[in-house]
Amino acid sequence: MKGLTARPERLFLVLALVIGLARVVLTPPFQTPDAHFHFLRAWQLTQGRIISPLKDDQGVPGDMFPARVVEDMYRALQGLRWDTEEGAAYKKGVSLKALAPLFRTRPGPGAETFHILNQQAMYFPLAYAPQILGIGLGRVLGSPALVQMYLARLMNLAAWLVLVGLAMRLTPVFKRVLLVLALTPMGVFLASSISLDVVTNGLIFLFTALVLRVRAGGRGLFLLLLLAALLALCKSIYILILPLCLIIPAGRFGGAARKWAYAALLMILAALPLSAWTRASAHLGHIPREKLRTETFERRVERIADFASGDPAGFVGLVARSLADKVPHHTLLSMGVRLGWSQASGVDYTKILAAAFLALLVVAALTDSDPKFFVRPRDRLVIALVLAATVTAVYLVMLLIWTPHGAAIIEGGRGRYIYPLLFPGLLVLYNRRMAWLAGPGAVRLGAWFLAAAQAWMLWALVSRYYSA
Repeated sequence: MKGLTARPERLFLVLALVIGLARVVLTPPFQTPDAHFHFLRAWQLTQGRIISPLKDDQGVPGDMFPARVVEDMYRALQGLRWDTEEGAAYKKGVSLKALAPLFRTRPGPGAETFHILNQQAMYFPLAYAPQILGIGLGRVLGSPALVQMYLARLMNLAAWLVLVGLAMRLTPVFKRVLLVLALTPMGVFLASSISLDVVTNGLIFLFTALVLRVRAGGRGLFLLLLLAALLALCKSIYILILPLCLIIPAGRFGGAARKWAYAALLMILAALPLSAWTRASAHLGHIPREKLRTETFERRVERIADFASGDPAGFVGLVARSLADKVPHHTLLSMGVRLGWSQASGVDYTKILAAAFLALLVVAALTDSDPKFFVRPRDRLVIALVLAATVTAVYLVMLLIWTPHGAAIIEGGRGRYIYPLLFPGLLVLYNRRMAWLAGPGAVRLGAWFLAAAQAWMLWALVSRYYSA
């Protein structure tokens, strides 16, 4: 461990590879957020169908899939025993006997059946590149649908290792912050899933790392333009972090005018492909929350716009209350100590572990230091404004697609929406006065905590899903 702590990149690759592979294998099928929708969307893309051609009677987009693929997906879900705790249904255990036959069945030609894709139908294929490779490989080999899902997980983990490892190598500062963030339970949980958040989060980390590299005098202005376009196509809401490039000194561009021209070009290059994709997929717009589908997507947009213009004080009050109530809670959840997307909450030790990870992130941010790197007050202001705008936009989207009319607070936020924003957000804490606290002993202690916490999470995962 002593040799690895001196090189955060190596420590990340070792721990993330070992823990990630274990999570890929041990996390039961489709026990990550919206995994069945992600799987079917990636499967659809391997067929060359980018735009979903069909909708159900409620206007939710979908497509035709081999009946065997859909059947095996639901048989895998049924292999997880259901129980009830505090009135909430959640998956409690794995029946290996029920899952075993699914590793032998092969899709093959045959009947097709319709299945909805929900909001996943609206995501650009780039975000599913690793899953497409995994499922495509499985289809070429004639593998069962369940094997294809595990191959998609493996490719997603590989993409995570590459993107985060590259970001850690490029950034001149905050290597330990990125190490801790990537090895949180949320980071490893998503990395071993088939979620599109893996590519999205990796690109955010890489974009932030490259901004810091250019700010410190390194090259990368052209690559930033490319990353901006790619990031906008993955999850459009995160286009709002692109003004982070404004913390790069004007001298790196040859003057203030050129700096603003570059920032404008970056936003345009991100907006153009996003605009083209939005136009192409606009007809797929719908309300993902089933109980809100009594009105159309267009009608909800109109009603919320009327609310904002007719009662601006009430609208601002709703957003402000929601941010004050939800952001601290979802920041804690962004550490990802829950063991499945449908797990009932209320276990206190998970909150303690989440708080410990957050505390370690803050300590890593406060004690990181480079004699040649500094963050000016106006840069901290830019970072804070970018972060505030992005978080606010996330909750406004939740107001649109997830919150019932007349609700006192915005519903539907998730910790994983906050997670990728922590790397750029923690830059507001950077200073060069507390580096003395990060001695070799403290760094090794932090590394042992990361390893021990992940080992405990694996034990908890096995205990939850595989105990009698």
